[in-house]
Amino acid sequence: MGKPDVMARAALPLLVSAAFACVDAGDYEGVWVGEAAGEGETREGFERGDALEVEIMEADLGDLRAEISSSDGLFEDEPIEPIPGAEQDALADITFPGSPLRVFLAFADTTDGEGPALVVLALYGDPSVEVRILRGGAAPLYGIFSLERRR
Repeated sequence: MGKPDVMARAALPLLVSAAFACVDAGDYEGVWVGEAAGEGETREGFERGDALEVEIMEADLGDLRAEISSSDGLFEDEPIEPIPGAEQDALADITFPGSPLRVFLAFADTTDGEGPALVVLALYGDPSVEVRILRGGAAPLYGIFSLERRR
C-alpha cells in the first residue's frame, strides 16, 4: 500500500497513548485474579482451575511494576520485569482482539527450575487485565488468563 498505510501505522501509537492518558493508571493498581482459559491446544502446562494472581503496584504508559503468583506454585510473588528496549521497538505497539490500551512484554522467574517465562500483560479500558504466559523448551507453557480485580 501507499503513504496512507504508513501514516495510519505511525498515528496508532499516538492514539493508544491518548486513550491510555484518559484512563487513570490507578485504575489498574491492586490485585487481579483469574483462572486458565481454553482447552487442549490453547493451554499447555496449566490445568483447568489453575489460578493466576497479579498484583499491580504501578502501571502507566511507559512502565509496569507488578508481581505474579500462581495457585500451582509455578510463580511465587515473582516480579514481572518489562523487557528493556521493547518499548523502543515495534513490539511496544502489539495488539490483539479486544484492542488493549497497553501491552507489556516481560519475564518472570519460575520455581520449577526450567527458566523464566514470558509474561504478556494487557491492560484494557474497562478496566480489566489479561495475561498470557509463554515458555518454550523442555517444559513448555502457554496459558491465557482473564483477570478480574479482587474485591
